[in-house]
Amino acid sequence: MNKTLTLAAALVLLLSSCTHMMTGKPGDPRPTRLSVNDGRLVVNQEPIYVSTRDATIVWYVPLFSSYRFPREGAVTFREGSEEFSCRVAEDARSVSCVDRYTRKGAFKYTIRLAQENGQALEPLDPYVVNN
Repeated sequence: MNKTLTLAAALVLLLSSCTHMMTGKPGDPRPTRLSVNDGRLVVNQEPIYVSTRDATIVWYVPLFSSYRFPREGAVTFREGSEEFSCRVAEDARSVSCVDRYTRKGAFKYTIRLAQENGQALEPLDPYVVNN
C-alpha cells in the first residue's frame, strides 16, 4: 500500500512538472524546447509559425536542466512588441507569449537563458512568423 501511494504521488509530481510542455488549444504552435550546445543557446524550431489569433507560444527547458529564464526580458520582440504579451512561469522553466495576431509578418525576438547561478548565456535572435 505504501509503495503504491508513493509511486502515485511521484507520478503526479512528475506529470504536473511537465504541464508546460503539453500543447495548448487548437492552432497553437507546438512548444519550443531550448537546450545548450557547446555553451550556445539552441531552439528546436525556428522560425515558429503562428496562424491563429491569440495563439499561445511556449518555450521551455527540459525538466532536469540547470538553466532558467530570467524574470525580466526572457523573451523580447524587436518590432511589433504590441502583438505579444509574455510571462515567465513561476518555476522559471518556461515562458509563454500570447500572439494577438493582428498583422502578418516575421517578428524577430530575443530569447535569454541563464544558469541557476545567474550566469547568462549569449542570447539568441530567432523569428515568429504570423502567416
